[in-house]
Amino acid sequence: MEQRLVKDRLFSLWAEVGKAISSPKRFQLLDLIAQGERTVEELAHETGLTINNTSSHLSVLTAARLIKKRKEAQSVYHQLAGQRWSR
Repeated sequence: MEQRLVKDRLFSLWAEVGKAISSPKRFQLLDLIAQGERTVEELAHETGLTINNTSSHLSVLTAARLIKKRKEAQSVYHQLAGQRWSR
């Protein structure tokens, strides 16, 4: 029974990742973040999205544990999950 729960959780996580990368804009955001950590404002400017729309996409990527964020003063920086902070 425990093995079934583990598999169910794993399948659920894979589905979250699938949902997170189902958007071309989220793929574009991941590509930019893979090049180096960026703020929401920088990402919005580089993608042509609004800050609110960019934030929504980043929330999905964060929930899927594909990116992580850190706050420094008034700015929030995003980086791929699993990487060490570059600053």
